Amino acid sequence: MKTNYSFTIRYALSTSLLIYLLIATTKLFSYNPGLKASNLYAPLNTYTYNKEILRITDSGKFILLNEQNPSFEAHINFQNKATVPPTGYLVDYGKQFGFSSINIGSNTYAYGWRKLEDGLPFDASEDASNNSIGVGRNRISGSTYNNATVQRKLEGTLVHFQGDNVRFTGGVQQWAGQPRANELFWEIQIPNGIYEVTIGLGDDGSDIDSRHSATVEGYTVIPAFVPTTGENRNGTIIVQVTDGLLTVNGLGGFNSKINYIDINESNLSPVNGVLSFSPSDISEVLEAGGNGNSVTTLSGNGAGTIGLAIRDNINSSDYTETGTNEWLTLSNKTSLGQFNFNISSSSLSTGDMRVNDIIATAQGYKPAILSINLTVESNQSSSNPVITAQSFTIDEGSPSG
Repeated sequence: MKTNYSFTIRYALSTSLLIYLLIATTKLFSYNPGLKASNLYAPLNTYTYNKEILRITDSGKFILLNEQNPSFEAHINFQNKATVPPTGYLVDYGKQFGFSSINIGSNTYAYGWRKLEDGLPFDASEDASNNSIGVGRNRISGSTYNNATVQRKLEGTLVHFQGDNVRFTGGVQQWAGQPRANELFWEIQIPNGIYEVTIGLGDDGSDIDSRHSATVEGYTVIPAFVPTTGENRNGTIIVQVTDGLLTVNGLGGFNSKINYIDINESNLSPVNGVLSFSPSDISEVLEAGGNGNSVTTLSGNGAGTIGLAIRDNINSSDYTETGTNEWLTLSNKTSLGQFNFNISSSSLSTGDMRVNDIIATAQGYKPAILSINLTVESNQSSSNPVITAQSFTIDEGSPSG
């Protein structure tokens, strides 16, 4: 099978040299005969089609003939199905891994979603049966969207990572029984190497029942944040891919939502930070109606702002309050060091047991996970003894003297 190659000519000193180069090149490669010689040998004009094959230095003293593989880059917007994506971006609206792909040179790279529970490709889009409008959203109205900047469009659209976290007050799942009521993660096939990855997170709408965060290749790109109405944030990290797949998930977030992703090759050093709790597993016992603190220390050399989230938190009283539940409240601390987490059994009964994971995140670091277990015991408080009436005899003994 014939392979078509392309070439770049930066400079040719004369028409005769140009003709010689074209003749020599066409013995091995094809070229576009429609190119005009006057354009080709104009100083510093460059014509590149697919791969750079031929280059002449500005001095014209030598020719470098080589084939260069096209660099990998991908730009994906997360949105609903109907929306026209921003210029330069491909669409993802929650379809399973392998449904969509990107073509670079002669290679095709699949991308899409998988279910966290089993790692299998999973369709959470509006196309899936019994799934209402799916996990994709466009928060910007039609005419406003059409006239918006590219960045505004990117931040105005999203896909849910953690549909299982979407609840009503009372703790009931809003999407129970639907495909979108699952936690997902996203992957794209990619050549092994080092990449600069930028991600946008947030919700341009009115929903604030989230703590947005995400990891790329296991490293946090945006620490968990509690959004104000309509807030979006973006972050960039350098990561290394070794298994042919770049993986993105919402670990460290709660009802986290992704807006877009930009992936480009990089020659910088990849991140390698690690956060850790010590202790990382705490068991507490409280009497019914009691209060206390769970104390631990978070370390991670050089880590910046710390974000916290309760994994799969259920706040039956107010679903928008994501940092507390019936027994556990997160600390407001955002730096390394000692953390105190308030615990309470005031809403629990004797014999109740509770467990939650707290996840700490920092940009460029692997998240740390703290597990806290609570057991509620009966109230053992003491009281003054009570003596009941009884009959008794006092032996006074024999009189003395």
